[in-house]
Amino acid sequence: MSDGLDVIYAPAEVRDQFLHALDAGDHALSRHLARNLTHCSNPLPGMTRESLGLPIGSTYGAAARRLLELQSEDSTTEKRS
Repeated sequence: MSDGLDVIYAPAEVRDQFLHALDAGDHALSRHLARNLTHCSNPLPGMTRESLGLPIGSTYGAAARRLLELQSEDSTTEKRS
């Protein structure tokens, strides 16, 4: 019997690639990886959480959604300029 809660954990390699892409400022790779992490329930490291302005206890999924949101806002701003 399912309680309706789906917990998804991403492989460590994918999570590490995401963190490295963020640290390197590789927007294309971080966006690509974020699309595959939006439902990831793994806990996010504190430094990354802080840099994205997320609350304590945030997940990679929350970080991925935040990154996609920020990049979407950036592209909207660029189009207006």
